[in-house]
Amino acid sequence: MASNHAAISILNADGPGADISAARAYRYKYGFGLNWEQEVVENVGLFSRLGWNDGDEQAHAYTDVNWTTSLGVSVKGDTWRRPGDTFGVAGGSWRVTRLQQLDFDVGFGLNRSSPDHFFGIGYSFRLDGPFGGSIGNSP
Repeated sequence: MASNHAAISILNADGPGADISAARAYRYKYGFGLNWEQEVVENVGLFSRLGWNDGDEQAHAYTDVNWTTSLGVSVKGDTWRRPGDTFGVAGGSWRVTRLQQLDFDVGFGLNRSSPDHFFGIGYSFRLDGPFGGSIGNSP
């Protein structure tokens, strides 16, 4: 995993196409995640998720962000006689570091500002037997 700061220093010195392998080494990437769920009334609950990582090391995946927060509501299917089903609505924000914004701009041609916001809905259902599925949308 490469250090973002070391890779930028190599790129500044050697220009585009520079070999950044010298910036790679075994490193620790620090972060945390917190999940909170609370039933408000019978069959209706709130949930929230928070996450953070240091952003100093290379991302593990394209979707790696430096902080994220979300808040949502879930309703169990008992209300409409589908006890194995759940409907949910959530929204939140996420942010990447300035270095990752630069990476998106150079690597993917994207000039995105940060933070970004999202909204999603979902429906989880159970079919008879061991089968089930879910439908969701989060642009």
